[in-house]
Amino acid sequence: MKRDRLPLAKWTYQIPEGEIRRLLKYQVKYYFGGGLPGALPVEKLATIVRDIGEDLLREIGNGQTATANRLFNYAKSPGSDSLRKLLLKQLVKRQELAFDPESDFEKMLITAGAQQSIYGLLDATINPGDYILSAGPSYLGFVTPAVKMGGKVLLCPSDEHGLTVEGVERAIRAVKRQSGAAPKMLYVISDSDNPKGTTLPWNRRKALFDIAEKEGMLIVED
Repeated sequence: MKRDRLPLAKWTYQIPEGEIRRLLKYQVKYYFGGGLPGALPVEKLATIVRDIGEDLLREIGNGQTATANRLFNYAKSPGSDSLRKLLLKQLVKRQELAFDPESDFEKMLITAGAQQSIYGLLDATINPGDYILSAGPSYLGFVTPAVKMGGKVLLCPSDEHGLTVEGVERAIRAVKRQSGAAPKMLYVISDSDNPKGTTLPWNRRKALFDIAEKEGMLIVED
């Protein structure tokens, strides 16, 4: 029996088209969808990589291969202990977080970008049928894995400032009427939202936090 096309998994047909997928059908002159920052310190980064390589070559030349083997081999899944301590120290300093870098670094997980974080978080928390709220239009990199894992994604209204509190409250009431329980999760990109580019005002962030705390919803801030 010959098949012209490999049948796809059923979940792929459950992904809502959404506004962004609809717009991608049209050819545009200027495309701002993909991140391509032009302000990277490429010279400084290249110099750092070169210096590290030269240091390793000197150690290897002296018969010391332990550092090179450690750097180029498999590392801990959560990330390097020393790097996590350093990053947590910076976060505590800049954002005044109540953590001790020396003892709390194991609460931090380093991932290969936000996408790995999103997949891991959804995999650990979402059961088939759980409701998830997000701004509409939403980041496709979140919606797709959420649907794949059986989540029911509801897109809430957004304006020039981002996700609206009233839209979230209406969605919660609708979910409660249908399922008898509040949504499991609220996904929000507070700064430079993808795809709209909006930044959520402080009063909305506080209101959404209060709502989530009251309803027992998990907030996922990307």
